[in-house]
Amino acid sequence: MMNLERLTAPAIILLTPEQRLTADAWRLWARLTQALLEARLDFNHDRFRRLATIRRRAAIRLERRWSALVPRPSIRLGNIYRTPKINW
Repeated sequence: MMNLERLTAPAIILLTPEQRLTADAWRLWARLTQALLEARLDFNHDRFRRLATIRRRAAIRLERRWSALVPRPSIRLGNIYRTPKINW
């Protein structure tokens, strides 16, 4: 009989330090993207402008970390610099 606890336990994925930094950069970029869209929906011009600047820096960091990974990821980042347009 199989051990049910063993089957339902979450898988532990060990990341290298470079992979962990890349994952953190990706999460930061994703959170900033969400905050940027919320600022746009709130019609908050100042917050949108500040978040767009910060998001640009986070995109640069993510691209730098992504290119430093060994082995190279099979997934391409795409256009992470694109900022949602302001339609006010």
